[in-house]
Amino acid sequence: MRIFSVGLMIGRPDNGFQTAMRKVATGGYMDMQCTKNSDFNQALIREVRAFKPDLVFIQFQQEGVITDETAKELSSLAFVINFSGDVRQQLPSWYIQIGKHIQLSTFTNMVDVDKCRVAGLNADYLEIGIDPNIYKKRNVIQNGFPKIVAHFNHYQDEFPLSQYRMDVVRKLTQTFGNDFGVFGNFPSAIRNFNSDQDAESVNYNKAQIAINVSHFNFNQYSSDRMLRILGSGTFCLSHRFTGIEERYTIGKHLDIFDDLDDLIRKCQFYLKEEKIREQIAQNGHDLIQKNFTFDSMCENIVLLYKKEKNEQKF
Repeated sequence: MRIFSVGLMIGRPDNGFQTAMRKVATGGYMDMQCTKNSDFNQALIREVRAFKPDLVFIQFQQEGVITDETAKELSSLAFVINFSGDVRQQLPSWYIQIGKHIQLSTFTNMVDVDKCRVAGLNADYLEIGIDPNIYKKRNVIQNGFPKIVAHFNHYQDEFPLSQYRMDVVRKLTQTFGNDFGVFGNFPSAIRNFNSDQDAESVNYNKAQIAINVSHFNFNQYSSDRMLRILGSGTFCLSHRFTGIEERYTIGKHLDIFDDLDDLIRKCQFYLKEEKIREQIAQNGHDLIQKNFTFDSMCENIVLLYKKEKNEQKF
């Protein structure tokens, strides 16, 4: 099949997502980075017409990138899947508007999938992936490095769990001192690795425990932070969120905490129980490398396309 990809995960030289897309696009692959300017829509239609893909995969997170007319024309030229790994308190109305004109809208959580379905749109779940050449196990020196780390960005109190995330950092700092370190765009961050994924993964490699807290408790949603932690071979301790058991076996691939006291108890336990911690970390690593890389994501995109095309025959 021939695939045309347009959106955020496009770069030069090719990144892990593009490399994975080329593997499943056995009949040919082309991509285009989205830009919010007056020429973009015309250029996109022109390139899609010339390439004649079976599938157009689009990802963007701003209103007004493509017009309703462009969405309609794209869906007349190919099967169109829109994807968003982004989550907001309320699903922006433009997702619904674009979804009216294309064949399938996909999200990394079931809350937005259900909202689209209630609105009469065709929608489904699609898990994001990681680049296994970046997020992987490495032999690194851990001495002198914080035993517990969290890679968080800070947005004041904009999201439902923003305050809880701040409380997690405060509690860990109070309890573990220099054995805990926060990284990212956070007031007390040691460093920010948002623009350096290799350094981010090395940072996880050096830690014994990595904490995951998303800004939302949405069914089956977590930031891809959790995939990055597990893919790097680090033990992950995550906040409990709805549907986590759909993707992971608790106590086998990772563990969860229910409140701040439980978080501290679990950290203390796993710091002492090295063999148990390392076995869970290995199990989580193996699961991610097998099922949650960009290869897996792109294979799932093709499966969704084939499923929808087959259902349309009946």
